[in-house]
Amino acid sequence: MNRSIINKFVKHNKVLFSKKNAENENKILIEFNGWSHAHIWGSYLVNCLAQQYNSSISAFEGYTLISSPLKLNFFQKVKLVLAKNFFGKYYKIYKSFGVDNFFRPKITKSIEELSLRKFAKLKKIKTKNQILNIKINNIKIGDLIYDTFLKKYNVSTINLEDKRFNIFLLDCLKLFFFWDRYFKDNKIKAVIVVHSTYLYGVPMRVALSKNIPIYRATYNQITYISKKNYHMGKDFIDLPKIFQLFPKYKKKFFLNIAKKKLENILDYKKTIKLKKISKKKPIMIAMHNFYDSPHVFGNMLFPDFYEWLNYLAKLSSKTNYEWYFKPHPDNNNEDIKIVSNILKKNKNMKILSPIDDYKKILKKGIKIILTCYGTVGYEYAYFGCTVINACQNNPNSSYRFNLNPKTISEYEKILLNISKYEINPDKKKILELFFLRKIYFISNWLSIDKKLSKKFGWKTDIYKPSMYKIWLQQWHIKKHRNIIKKVNDFIVSKKFRLFNSEL
Repeated sequence: MNRSIINKFVKHNKVLFSKKNAENENKILIEFNGWSHAHIWGSYLVNCLAQQYNSSISAFEGYTLISSPLKLNFFQKVKLVLAKNFFGKYYKIYKSFGVDNFFRPKITKSIEELSLRKFAKLKKIKTKNQILNIKINNIKIGDLIYDTFLKKYNVSTINLEDKRFNIFLLDCLKLFFFWDRYFKDNKIKAVIVVHSTYLYGVPMRVALSKNIPIYRATYNQITYISKKNYHMGKDFIDLPKIFQLFPKYKKKFFLNIAKKKLENILDYKKTIKLKKISKKKPIMIAMHNFYDSPHVFGNMLFPDFYEWLNYLAKLSSKTNYEWYFKPHPDNNNEDIKIVSNILKKNKNMKILSPIDDYKKILKKGIKIILTCYGTVGYEYAYFGCTVINACQNNPNSSYRFNLNPKTISEYEKILLNISKYEINPDKKKILELFFLRKIYFISNWLSIDKKLSKKFGWKTDIYKPSMYKIWLQQWHIKKHRNIIKKVNDFIVSKKFRLFNSEL
């Protein structure tokens, strides 16, 4: 079944996208992966860029050191050759829309030597913050190294005595220097990425340092990445300014759309009535997934979620608040063991269920929520709660319906004197942010009629070959031409995001 759908998709692409035989050495790079939706939108974006820059198209491996080793053994090399030339379904798909070259990082002797010299200097690192601040040639990569190590080894924090980290750090340096040399030696006109976090972000940041245009896309948005917004949180700095550009009658209309959608998500009308006053000050820590890219929005007040939670556990014993801890839905049994060990510092800490909804939380009288940058920032603020973020670069930071301390000392001052800092969040501003983030910035640029799940996981349509079937059923030549026009106009505009044109 899947083979048949894939073959139809490949045949479809070959008719639409001819191989680009550039008369020069110009290249467009596109990240290689197995996500079905990325093959659909990637086929359009990469071909429009290749046309505009008169370039050939190459696909690169972005998951090196994440799910693929830096150096392949003999059997892995044989498997790769066979996949590229005979059996690899994803290679066939990429070739079908014009990719004529596939490559992965190759570490030469000179790169090895360069990496060892840099590693000798970095061996002096003594703190986690020093890891986060690692820069090479003025390009910051420490956060990418940090987050990838957590994910790769499934650890909640970095132990500086862990021998695996030094080995991993040296490999990361080799990866960096490969990309630095690659962009020096090749005429790259644009790069398309699916990920900007973990070590996927290394080629993106090196390319940005050389002023090469970067595009990150999904089936429902395209972002033009610059040095200003390579951290995802930077996308949201200008939200208030963007909303002010709308005429008055549209603002009212947009806020009504947002109100209906957000209150439906929150089950607001039934939930708001459940709030009560508690004798002690109830406060809830809304946990994150330890390994889920802690620095996606940039540096936080703490090096990682483990250190944040450890700090709060110690601080909580200095207060007379009623403390609650809500695990993240993705926290596994091992995570809970780590959490339980940390929370021993305050035996009065009550652990809630990760599936407790707004009703159950508010029924306990909780009005203070602690997070680093979670969506609870606007969700609980809409119920009138004071939300305190431990990341200044969080998506809500351009508004005042959360508290966003800039330092740990400021954070502690707020927490120890919380009654003085409670706020009454402005619902209109929350709806403004929600509209921009969740409606205006979501562009159905592929004109897909079927509602697709936005969740991650291989069980959803967007990652499976069934996505090709949905696409082929809805495809027609008018849609094809409209998509090409949208993409070309967006590339020329240099705007940071393709906005929802259906409003």
